[in-house]
Amino acid sequence: MNVEKLSAVLRKIKFVRFAIACVVLNVAVFMIFVLPDKAKYQALQADYQRLKTEVEHAQKQEMELQVRYTKLIQAQKDLKEIYENVLESKRSGPTEIRLELEGLAQNMQIKRSDFNYEYEELPDYHLQRFILGVPVEGNYRSIRRFINSIERSKHFLILDRVDLSAEKSQSDLLNLNFKLSTYLVENAI
Repeated sequence: MNVEKLSAVLRKIKFVRFAIACVVLNVAVFMIFVLPDKAKYQALQADYQRLKTEVEHAQKQEMELQVRYTKLIQAQKDLKEIYENVLESKRSGPTEIRLELEGLAQNMQIKRSDFNYEYEELPDYHLQRFILGVPVEGNYRSIRRFINSIERSKHFLILDRVDLSAEKSQSDLLNLNFKLSTYLVENAI
């Protein structure tokens, strides 16, 4: 054999060995550095997705709480408005309500008997429920106007019940007993 051929074969073998060594080294680097990083990368991606979902959920909850807070602030303003401008005070309310009802009955030409009333304390709300019984006698038209006047009253009056009296009358007059209620404020909030 020729030395040159032998030399060429040996160079090919060295090249092949070198190529195999490079491939083995490349596989080793891939196994040692790339595969673990790929697993870390996938774990980080999963953590990212989980955290992204948690953040979106937290943002949604924060928006819901913001809306709820806004509604609570509005409810607090509305409640203050009701306590200050709609409900009557515990001191003067019953007298003013009775005087208004007496005036309405007189204007509508309705006979009325004495009012009966009672109080129910609502300490959790700083209110007192004022329940008023109003027995009246009158024709249908005047009673209807009386009810409309009660509904348009400047006082916050609730018509809880209307009872027809058991007494029979020969005329077209109705004997009714109205049960009204309202709420009185103990002190301003």
